[in-house]
Formats: sequence, C-alpha cells, structure tokens
Amino acid sequence: EGPSREKSKMADAEAPTVTFPDDYPNSVRHFLLIGFLGMFIGSIVFFYMGISRKVNTVSHVLTFFIAAVASCSYYAMWAGLGVEYKT
Repeated sequence: EGPSREKSKMADAEAPTVTFPDDYPNSVRHFLLIGFLGMFIGSIVFFYMGISRKVNTVSHVLTFFIAAVASCSYYAMWAGLGVEYKT
C-alpha cells in the first residue's frame, strides 16, 4: 500500500490525448506560422548580411542565432511538438 501501489494506480490511469493542431483554432496556428516564417526569413537576411561584410562581429552572429532559435521555437509550437497537456 506504499508508493509502489500509488505508482501502479497512476500507470493504470489513461494518459490524456492531445492533438495540438486539431484542438486549437486556426487563428492560433496562423499566427504561429506567421511568426515562424518571419523569423526564418529574418535569420536568412541576418545570415546574408553577416557574411557579406568584410569584418564579422559578435552582434551579427548573435542576431542570426537569436532569429534562428526563435524560428525553430515557433515551428515547434506550430507543429505541436512537446505538447502533453492542453490547459
């Protein structure tokens, strides 16, 4: 009746099924897709501007990586990666 019994009860409970793209309205998905495309295009522009200069600075590289990581984050949210519970 200890912790192992509680774990088996929790294991027997059915995990909630979340389908992110289907459960959320299209407006949310569209804004996430617009954010992804904006950051993706921005990262391409920042990359091009960084390599076209004769001298690379930390700010150019940092700006590119910030836009690239934000682009990946927006894509992950749009695709529903990592969604376990919908509140």
